[in-house]
Amino acid sequence: MNRFYKYVVVLVLVLMVGQCRVFAVDNSAGETESSKVKKMPVTTSKEKKATAVENKDPDRVLVTVNGVSLKGWQADAMMKYGASRSLLKATELWSDIQAKTAEARRRQLDKGRDAQFILNLYKEYYLSGRLLINELDKEIPQPTEELARKKYNDNIDRYNRPFKATVRHITFQKRTQAQKAADEAKEKDADFEKLYEKYTKQQDDSKGMLDKMTVEKLKAKLGEESAAAVQNAKRDDVLGPFVGVRGFEIIKVTSISPAYFIEFDKAKIGILGQMTRQMKTDMRKKAFDEIKAKAEIVKSQEIIELEKQAEKAKSAPKGPPRK
Repeated sequence: MNRFYKYVVVLVLVLMVGQCRVFAVDNSAGETESSKVKKMPVTTSKEKKATAVENKDPDRVLVTVNGVSLKGWQADAMMKYGASRSLLKATELWSDIQAKTAEARRRQLDKGRDAQFILNLYKEYYLSGRLLINELDKEIPQPTEELARKKYNDNIDRYNRPFKATVRHITFQKRTQAQKAADEAKEKDADFEKLYEKYTKQQDDSKGMLDKMTVEKLKAKLGEESAAAVQNAKRDDVLGPFVGVRGFEIIKVTSISPAYFIEFDKAKIGILGQMTRQMKTDMRKKAFDEIKAKAEIVKSQEIIELEKQAEKAKSAPKGPPRK
């Protein structure tokens, strides 16, 4: 979340300070004294720390700027609605905004029709953009493990990737010449591309590069011996000479992507998270479309004409790309 959006959140909270209040939920309400005693022996240090925070007075004053105080419940609201990630950061951000707001008011920047409209717009923007979204998200069902497994199986290639390597190679008809070139390629600061130009009569644009080759493709292009050596190589290794398909091959490994397989249990959390985000996006759009459809929106002729122009521009054929 960028800093501008955080400022908007805090501005709205300041505007609504007299209209809303966040109350902590007492999880122990309704329990008997005996039931509480039974739970005490299993309390961890983290739970004790959390309990200590919960038991703090929500009306306690955290900081005061120019006579205006930030209370505990207000800082909690900042964290709850994404304006800050910690109590300290909330206090620092709120103090910063209060100091600047005081100067803005001293300069009477909050006066006038435009300023009042923008301030109210920010409030409505946050109310419709964050608070409404939070409420709508409560209605979104959580994806099941069964659905996650189906998505995993439908996209199994994402989790089961074969070995791939990118290499450069030079083909020779004589082993002695191939060995000489391999020795040169292994020298410090040797340039394999220049060696390709030196030893290859019929050159092509690839300059001996084979990109993202699987083991099977390496076998087909360079032979089984070459493919096996590349599988066990590291980046920048110079290999060969090997007996290949068209002659003797020397090889420079430029990149290696080892084979890997991610089992469902390891991929599950990521899949469920991705499905949740997609469900939120889809259901939010559906809900907003329905809300907007129910609203009585009357557009002026000026706006109707602008919409027609925008639609016409969108459907017009695109010109040549700019140089």
